[in-house]
Amino acid sequence: MTILQHIILPDPAISSQNDLYIRAPEQAFDTKHLQVNLAPYQTIQFNTYFNALDIARWHDRTSLKGLSLSITCKGHFELQIHHCLPDQNPQLLVTKHCASVHRSDYFIDISNYIFQRQKGLITFNIIAVKSTVFYAGYFATRQPLYPTKTLAICITTYNRPDALGRFITGFKTFLLTCPFVDQLHLFIINNGQTIIPPSHANITAIENPNYGGSGGFARGLIQAQDANYSHCLFIDDDAVAHMENIHRAFVFLNLAKDPATSLCGAMISTARPWAMWENGAVFHTRCRPLWCGADLRDFNQVQELCTDTRLQNTPHAYGGWWFFAFPVALAKYAPFPFFVRGDDINFSLSNPFKLETLNGVVSLQEDFAEKDSPQTLYLDLRNHLVQHLCLPSQDIGRWKTCWIAWWFILRFCAKCHYETANALIYAWRDVLGGTESFTQNLGHEKRHQHISALIDQEAWHPPTKATRSERRRFDPRRSKYAALFFKYTINGHLLPFYPLFANRITLTPEHRGLLHEVWGAAEITYLQRDSPNQYSVRHSKWAFAKILGQAGMLSLQFLWNYRRLQRHYTNAHPKIAARDFWLRAFDLTPAPSLESPRYATTAP
Repeated sequence: MTILQHIILPDPAISSQNDLYIRAPEQAFDTKHLQVNLAPYQTIQFNTYFNALDIARWHDRTSLKGLSLSITCKGHFELQIHHCLPDQNPQLLVTKHCASVHRSDYFIDISNYIFQRQKGLITFNIIAVKSTVFYAGYFATRQPLYPTKTLAICITTYNRPDALGRFITGFKTFLLTCPFVDQLHLFIINNGQTIIPPSHANITAIENPNYGGSGGFARGLIQAQDANYSHCLFIDDDAVAHMENIHRAFVFLNLAKDPATSLCGAMISTARPWAMWENGAVFHTRCRPLWCGADLRDFNQVQELCTDTRLQNTPHAYGGWWFFAFPVALAKYAPFPFFVRGDDINFSLSNPFKLETLNGVVSLQEDFAEKDSPQTLYLDLRNHLVQHLCLPSQDIGRWKTCWIAWWFILRFCAKCHYETANALIYAWRDVLGGTESFTQNLGHEKRHQHISALIDQEAWHPPTKATRSERRRFDPRRSKYAALFFKYTINGHLLPFYPLFANRITLTPEHRGLLHEVWGAAEITYLQRDSPNQYSVRHSKWAFAKILGQAGMLSLQFLWNYRRLQRHYTNAHPKIAARDFWLRAFDLTPAPSLESPRYATTAP
């Protein structure tokens, strides 16, 4: 018997949203003993994001031999198992009356789902007749795991000892009851300070140069290849998640019918822990997360999310490296040396993976907008341009590619973030300089110093008396015409005397990434989450004019040399996103210099 997925009970250390796990009366969940206590006539439902079984995906993508549900309970109760089909009322598969004065296991065969429709989700309810306690449960199949399929788990870390320590502790606990413990191994790729290697047969720590996430995961991939693992799993060190993610991912990939099957974990933002941030994503001119904003407390939205097939039906799909599992044999291309930002996009688009998602396989992370800075935006624009230059499938022509750079620059000029806009100018220049800006600066030290020198106004600092109070003379959110007016004047940069009549506003963290919040403002103060720190930016036509002039010159150079630049990146990509390149970078084998053929036209 193979357990497909365990029932996950709420864990306050991971999520405060109990409705994503169970639907039960208040105070029913006992956090101390990790059990659900029901009084007579109370009900617990498992039609939730974490605990519904996506039978459509399991049936279509994997080899199943029957299906069963096992629960561990005490008391007198009625068990109802439902098959929830799209746009239909739930269909009752099984009703079972159970009674026991002791903790008991109940095993229910539900293979009859196949006689209805092999779609939808399977859920269950427990209705207490007398006092009842629910302890645990799982869905299982008689199909055994294939012993030849193995998993190398790679976590790249950089100076996050507390987060890494929590992950290792959780992983060791997970291994104590893991039925396939001999088929997986954890490689900790340490890009930062020396760590104390965990003493465990299933864990290996590797010291690595700090070449960012790209270098760390490239090293992990090399370890997986050299040790002949069939699959590899990339995990971020700052991702907060249940260890059940690893169980579901390994079983799904082990039983997958298609050897190209890969699994990308979803992401929930800690700022809105009830809402999906990304359930897989599409990259075309920019990153487009799927199901962003879906309310995971709403089971109807969970059903729609699970039946969505856009990820499988587009050549532009990718999975984020907070949790990404794939077959090692199909990783023909290694990570491109972006340092961070964009390496996961390029990896998915370059290799012939068939991406899937599973409900409940998700990580919780800080909102991307809260991570925005001149440094991260530099990396963002750089990777956006390179994806379109080096991958034929992403070719959108010179004008549309050029507009990507302008979109980034104008967006941050509109927000009065001129230091970020100057960092974006650096990014565009570096892309024009060819692949040397990547291969000769794997650790990103030089450009990091240049960008750090730019940052003054956009640096977080404690509040000062110089911070002025808000002044809101008009609200462009009330009129789409006002919003359009400010959009096409680049938020007043094309208007004379704009600061004299424009708004002064303060934005809370959840509004930091929203462009429409700044329309009509010439002075903006941003607040930092969980901290008193803030910073303020102000309208400057002179700063805008200088950035506009530099962007115009770069546009002419980019448009004139587009085809040669595209050929350069297309030809260099297989040599740089390659195992041999990284072996040389890590000095694992003797090799000639990392220098790549220089692009003919060097940026100023």
